[in-house]
Amino acid sequence: MKGAAVTGYGGLGKSTLAVEFAHRYGRYFAGGVQWVSMAEPSTIPTNIARTGGSHLHPQWHEMKLPDQVAL
Repeated sequence: MKGAAVTGYGGLGKSTLAVEFAHRYGRYFAGGVQWVSMAEPSTIPTNIARTGGSHLHPQWHEMKLPDQVAL
């Protein structure tokens, strides 16, 4: 699995579930666990790209945003 998402109405415990999962199982994921805000659709690509870095590609900082998101 490359990723997971939890969705639902406010107040159901999504954030609590995510925090608990990261605490218990984060060490098993190469590169760690990243918290990505999806609250504002226009910022999602930038938020996803911020989770990357040169550990994914040596020229990460020279890559265009769509290429970072795809990687």
